[in-house]
Amino acid sequence: PREVRAMVQEPPPPPPPTIVVPDRTPAPVVEDPEPVVVEPEPLARVEPQPAARVEPPPPVERTGPPEGSREVKVTCRPEGVSLYVDGKLALESCKASSTAWMLPGVRKLSVEGNVDGRFCPRSKTQFAEIPSKGRVEALTVSTDCQLACTDFVRDRIKQGQKPTNDEIQCLIELTERKDEFLEGKLLLAHVYQGRGTLDEAERVLMETTETRKGRSDPEVRARLAEILGRRKKLEQASEQAENAWRYRMKFRGSKEKREKWMLTVLKLRAGFFEQLFYDKKDRSYFDRALKTYSDMETAATQVGDVRMARDARASKARLQSQEKQLLE
Repeated sequence: PREVRAMVQEPPPPPPPTIVVPDRTPAPVVEDPEPVVVEPEPLARVEPQPAARVEPPPPVERTGPPEGSREVKVTCRPEGVSLYVDGKLALESCKASSTAWMLPGVRKLSVEGNVDGRFCPRSKTQFAEIPSKGRVEALTVSTDCQLACTDFVRDRIKQGQKPTNDEIQCLIELTERKDEFLEGKLLLAHVYQGRGTLDEAERVLMETTETRKGRSDPEVRARLAEILGRRKKLEQASEQAENAWRYRMKFRGSKEKREKWMLTVLKLRAGFFEQLFYDKKDRSYFDRALKTYSDMETAATQVGDVRMARDARASKARLQSQEKQLLE
């Protein structure tokens, strides 16, 4: 072990550390540079130039209608609205006896503007078809009152008021143009029924039954049953009035006067049943009319009234001649 320790040399000692001394010399002071002021150059003054005057184009004198056009006299209801031809303004204020030029390709007219009238408060536009063939000399343009007219009449009926003649005419025109317009026909029948013209009310309701929608509508059937019931009551009242008149005439006036009135009543009654037979094509009314004419002929023969007896025979012959044709 001693020889081994002698062979191992110890490492040399480390060198001493180097000490760095900082430089204590003060840094030179740098002064801020003075700001440089730049004076703006004055702008050149621009004088306003007067606007160039634009001369309006000279008015174009209309020497005649456009080539290939035709003159159509147009009447607008209500007056004062604007008339448009295929979307282009044709008349600023369309009135009665106005004139517009229609080109060959024009098919529609429209009315736009304030059309708040007597029975069209909601309508703004209406189209009128021009036939493609044939000459058109006059065309009436009116507002389409389908919604406005029906609403207006319905509101009046709900309030217990009577529609005016203009409103009823509007409703009639609507029902004539639109076969499927069931609501308008029901309103029109209600108006006729309120006026007491049951024949017109029944005619309008029978027209509704020609369509599938009208046949299946319960209100149409109920209204028809009501009208027929009222008609039956009127017939009974007429018969009672006739009997009462006979009773009164039996004890008043001369015999000739009673006979004359009796023949007059029979003639009126027979004519009433005959008209019902023509309207309804019902065999029962034919039988009643024929029986009344026979009674009239018998009574006229008994009292010696040749003219009334001749009228009764002629009426019976006329009724019998049309029986087969009408019932077929």
